[in-house]
Amino acid sequence: MTEADLTARSGGAHVLRFVLSDVRLSRVEVVLRRGGDEVLLDTLPWPDEGVLVRRLIKVPTDGTVHLRDATSRETLRPVRATLRQPGSGELAVRAGADYIRRRGVRNVLSVRTLEALRLALRQGGPVTGVANRLADSQVVGQGDRDLLDQYRSPDGAVDPKSVLRAGFRAHLDAWLAAGGSLRLPRVDQPRTSIVVVTWNSPELCLQALQSIALHGPADSETIVVDNGSEPLTQTLLDRLDGATVLRNDDNLGFLLACNQGVERSSGDVVVLLNSDAQLLPGAIEAAAAALSDPSIGVAGGPIVNYDGRLQEAGSIVWRDGSCAPYGRGQQLGSAATHVDRDVDFCSGAFLVVRRSLWEALGGFDERYAPAYYEDTDLCLRAWEAGHRVRYLRGAPVMHFEYGSSGSDDARSMMSANRATFAARHAATLADHRPFDERTWAAAVHHSARPRVLVVEDRVPDPSLGAGSPRAAAVIDALRTAAATVTVVCTDRRTTPQEVADRWRTAHPDVELLVVGVDITRVELEHRAGEVDVLWVSRPHNMADLGEIPARTDAAVVYDAEAVMHERYVAQAHLGDASAAAMADTMREIERQAVRDADVVVAVSARDATTLAGMVEQPPVTTVVGHALKVSDLPIRSTEQAGFGMLAGFTGNRSPNVDALRWFVRWVWPDLHERTGERLVVAGRGSRSAADDLRTVPGLDVLGDVADVQEFYRRISVVVVPTRFAAGVPWKAHEAAAHHRPMVVTPLIATQLGKSWTDAVEVADDPKEWVEACTRLIEERDLYEARRRAATDAVRSECAPAKILEGVTDTLDLALDLRSSGS
Repeated sequence: MTEADLTARSGGAHVLRFVLSDVRLSRVEVVLRRGGDEVLLDTLPWPDEGVLVRRLIKVPTDGTVHLRDATSRETLRPVRATLRQPGSGELAVRAGADYIRRRGVRNVLSVRTLEALRLALRQGGPVTGVANRLADSQVVGQGDRDLLDQYRSPDGAVDPKSVLRAGFRAHLDAWLAAGGSLRLPRVDQPRTSIVVVTWNSPELCLQALQSIALHGPADSETIVVDNGSEPLTQTLLDRLDGATVLRNDDNLGFLLACNQGVERSSGDVVVLLNSDAQLLPGAIEAAAAALSDPSIGVAGGPIVNYDGRLQEAGSIVWRDGSCAPYGRGQQLGSAATHVDRDVDFCSGAFLVVRRSLWEALGGFDERYAPAYYEDTDLCLRAWEAGHRVRYLRGAPVMHFEYGSSGSDDARSMMSANRATFAARHAATLADHRPFDERTWAAAVHHSARPRVLVVEDRVPDPSLGAGSPRAAAVIDALRTAAATVTVVCTDRRTTPQEVADRWRTAHPDVELLVVGVDITRVELEHRAGEVDVLWVSRPHNMADLGEIPARTDAAVVYDAEAVMHERYVAQAHLGDASAAAMADTMREIERQAVRDADVVVAVSARDATTLAGMVEQPPVTTVVGHALKVSDLPIRSTEQAGFGMLAGFTGNRSPNVDALRWFVRWVWPDLHERTGERLVVAGRGSRSAADDLRTVPGLDVLGDVADVQEFYRRISVVVVPTRFAAGVPWKAHEAAAHHRPMVVTPLIATQLGKSWTDAVEVADDPKEWVEACTRLIEERDLYEARRRAATDAVRSECAPAKILEGVTDTLDLALDLRSSGS
């Protein structure tokens, strides 16, 4: 075991598992070390030799976990040890299974069954499916099958909530029998006050309170208001250390008890947490951080069922006062959950409110007692008072829906309070949308920003190449231009889930949808009708949308990215017989795309002229090029030498594969013999493209590179031997931004434009290529002149501010055209 094996991250619970090989009559301490500091996390009895110990520990900061003898303070070396953060559903069931194992509790599901359920949850399986599979599998014994049968609904399915509740009850019984106690965070001057209202269901209350102990901020206090619960709940509350417990003789209901608890609290941030909910790591911190924005008064996050599916990701209030949970039934992490946004209201199951606002509004309105619609009313009153209500993807909680009240009782109370709510907020609700099953527009209606729907092939991740760096820059510019942006990827084959998830994490304010995964074509058409601007990249996407651009009221922006038919014309001139027909077809597709657009965006002035000339009455045309910052990479060192080619090599007919093969066959043998230098090839797909070139002398193939600077550090001159292509070459701009001069074909020189005349060496036939490359390697003054001119050109033409200006101008033009009805 190495120290890295037990590296802990701050912000939540970790499961520590270890085995010791010797027996002593003392105790084991679990400590967290960071630098020279050490924090005691836990103390436990010394285990028997060879016994696997599982322990749930709360980690306050990053560091490494160590075991030591409590008496001698000697660091212990376990036979094996692991440390990891559990999933939320796994955490709940794991606790039940562990306590059953330790205490031998009977009359509940066996350890083996609960352990199988825990493992399935760990692997991401829905609880419903897991429970049903367990009921009919050989994993569980007959006794457990009989017990699971008790949880079947009339249609024969096992009720997963009953299964989980059995596990929670086992946890509670074992915890009480073991004399368990629970220490909750408490400070004299808390920043955060957590208010929990309890009424019976002690097995769920314990889960909620343990989640506070694990994930509650250190600078918080906990106020528990009990509404006359049964004795077992009272016994649980007697075991709390650090909490303020208020005991009511009767059930006052959720609303009045919340007001009572908040009145007794003192933190600047008020957190309401249902007794059937569980905090997840970082939830309170994320919501409290949002309140540092003075315009935000209320915050919440995803409310998640134990099967990993959403109850809601913020909620909608329709014009008639009825409500809809946004994203219900979708998985946590789906498109519905990953965008932070203003919402009508967040659920009272987990509601975070600035205390000053709570007091100004008078807390929950008692006319909604005992419960339901009080959270909706509070949030709408916050909006009416000029405060925003914010949904935050980083503030999730688990919720055992209707765990503290029956669903029939809940629906009855909701119905009674809806009329009161609708009458009170009639003026505000008049501006809300009427009920519609298509909820997206209602979910974002608080944003005054223009709504832009961007249609792209795939996730605009710069590492994917093929126009993706520019697409990413365009979307960043749209965000900076204060637009609400949704990106729809049309090709799920080139959109791996892990890439989409990574991109969503980096862009919390942009909705990313993949056709066939997150959105259907019919839903795409609906979305197009609910936005201000439909921004479509590439001609085939315009063609695939069919009549959608014509039917929408949105302004249509056709972002050409390149004049694609020019690629096929050049390819045909090289002898590709099929390319001529493809050029004719693509020319017609591009012509129709220009006709259907209100604004056409080109990547260069040259392309803009070409596109405008394709129709008799051209639309408004703007130019948005590449966005690049000049690198701080050293200009050149004595160790650097040789040539490099960095590109995306996908498909045997791609321009870059053709360029590589042509260069290696016709130029490289003579160039390598003459200079003795090496050729470094890198980029996505480069290993596959060069698979049959591995024996070529002087050729190094790096494959995909995570950091392009590592590639540029190895080479002095970039070669761009592209013979057919369209648009403006990103690879040339990128080389210039990294202070590397280049040799290019006449085609690339034309695409770069006249301003690059002194910035590149141009070569056509193999002999010219050998001479040009040799000159740059051997003539220092020429090298510096080309390098400096290329860097100056890219600094002038590709400045991010210039791209932002182009996108902003395009967006303003499109919005003006839409408002004028043109």
